[in-house]
Amino acid sequence: MNRRKPYALPAAALVVLALAGLPCWGEDQPVPVPTVSLEGYQSTLRQWSSQVGQISSDSSVADKLRKSLPASIRVNTGTTEIESSTAWLDAALENIQKTKPEQRAALIKKILERLNAIEQAAQQSTEPSLSGPQAQTKLKEILARGEFNSVRGPSAWDLLQARSMRWLFNILDKIFGRVAAPAQIGQLLVWILIALAAAMLAVWLKRKLKTAVQDVRREPLRFAPPSSKSSRKWLAEAQAAALEGRWRDAIHLAYWAGIARLEENGAWVPDRARTPREYLRLLPDRNQHRPALAELTQKFEIIWYGDRQANSTDFQHVVAQLERMQCRL
Repeated sequence: MNRRKPYALPAAALVVLALAGLPCWGEDQPVPVPTVSLEGYQSTLRQWSSQVGQISSDSSVADKLRKSLPASIRVNTGTTEIESSTAWLDAALENIQKTKPEQRAALIKKILERLNAIEQAAQQSTEPSLSGPQAQTKLKEILARGEFNSVRGPSAWDLLQARSMRWLFNILDKIFGRVAAPAQIGQLLVWILIALAAAMLAVWLKRKLKTAVQDVRREPLRFAPPSSKSSRKWLAEAQAAALEGRWRDAIHLAYWAGIARLEENGAWVPDRARTPREYLRLLPDRNQHRPALAELTQKFEIIWYGDRQANSTDFQHVVAQLERMQCRL
């Protein structure tokens, strides 16, 4: 397609007409592309403006207009042809369909401003041809107008959203294509899927937070090593919890009674930051108390950190290991 340089066009406004929706050169365009005269293009713009104005009272007009839009329009000015893309209008109408009714007025106003600006540019292109410097001056005047400052085409994010929505609608259409449904059913299904995804995320977060809270509750922070409280006191507290039937707490306290007893005997240097497995690794294999500590640690981890229920039999087993470690009241 041959195009003249900007300064050779009938008017600088025609350049603005191309900038209003001209796609990147070399991109494949959908066919067929209608070819209209400049007057026909102005008539089409007025028709679109009229339909956009009806959206505020009838939201279905947006969907009808989108379906009737060609991918682009080729405008024959008599001396050259310019292809004007409608992608910006399609994206704007799609945005209106996804917007709450009370927020549509501002979007409709912006679309009408842009359509009006393009129509004015088309109208001014019928003026006598300007020379190169005059065309550039006229172009700057038109681009300085307020409507070109407040109205913009779809951003890269808008185009990505539009492609994503079209992909999702195509999938939904394959699934529900044979089911008769109103035009709004696609949007309803999208929002249902979004709600389901949000609900699943909320459930997952709730479980993670619950687990974190349980972990904090299971093992309160210790600001001193276990031996800062005597093993007999730990064991007395364990016996008291057992008398109340709080078997998990009783086993928890009994475990620390055993650790405190070993610390009292100098099995390791006290350190409040160790884990049960670290305590077990510190005790040499040849140590006579290691087998008892290994069984005590295993029972404690299964019941306390594994969040399992305990009973009197479990507690008696723990007490038996403490006896082997010479930990008693």
